[in-house]
This record gives sequence, structure tokens and C-alpha cells, in this order.
Amino acid sequence: MSDEKDHSAEGESLSAPVVSSHRKEGATSRSRGSRVWNILAVLVMGTLVAIVGTVCHRSGAAYGFPWGVILALGLLLWSTLIAARKAGGLGVGCHLLVTSLVIWGIASISTPTGSTLVAVGSPAFVTWASRWVGWIWLVGSIVIQIPVFFVTEWFSSRR
Repeated sequence: MSDEKDHSAEGESLSAPVVSSHRKEGATSRSRGSRVWNILAVLVMGTLVAIVGTVCHRSGAAYGFPWGVILALGLLLWSTLIAARKAGGLGVGCHLLVTSLVIWGIASISTPTGSTLVAVGSPAFVTWASRWVGWIWLVGSIVIQIPVFFVTEWFSSRR
């Protein structure tokens, strides 16, 4: 404010500089376009993480240490945090929706012989981990993302 001259003697009023509406509209359309691309990237990333996590979640469960589900949930949390960083609450909501649809959609597919990719609670599984790892993946994939939705401002790049 020290750079401004006092023009009150000349009859001019002091006001904020006028920014052309053209510049504001361009910035808004660019940010909208960027937001759309961020949401699309979140949807693609969520789909890929859900597929990879579903394929690897049973690794190690038969030997009593389910490192696959730990890795899968960690990867899912990491991608949820990226969604929060890139697209805020809407991104986390879209990420939660697409990962849930893909994971539960894959879980509902079975072959004519009854084989599934996400097996849960079969008496054929001998270890506790192998019996429950399917449920841990199905329910944990939702539970791990919900807290991030409520704290998206911690990760937002728009401060």
C-alpha cells in the first residue's frame, strides 16, 4: 500500500485493481479441466490398485503370515492418499466407489465349478489367516479409505 499515491486530492477514489474477467474465466476453465483429469486419473488408479490388490491379497496366507493382504491394503491406502492430494474429498469418494465396485465385483465372479478369486471362510483352509484373509481384504478395503475421506484437508494441495 505504500507504493500507492494518494489521489484523493484529484477526486479519484482508491479501489482495488481491476482484473479482467477474461483472465478469471481462463483460470477457472483450466482448473476445472485439471480437476476433471485428476478425477479420471484417480478412477484409473483406483481400478488398477483394486485389481492388483485382489490378485495378490492371498499371498502368504496359507503359511500363516498374510503378507499379500498387508501389501494390498498398504497399496490401497497409498493410492487413497494420492487421491486426497490430487482431487480432495471428491477424489477420495470416487476412489472409494470405484475400488469397492471392482473388488466386490471380482469377488462375486465364480466359475461353474465354484472357484472364486476371493475365497472366504472355507473349511478347506487350515490356517486362521487363510480362512479370514478374504474377509479382511473385502471389508478392510472400505474401512481403510473412510478415515482419509474425513481428513482430506490434511493432504490437499490447495491450501
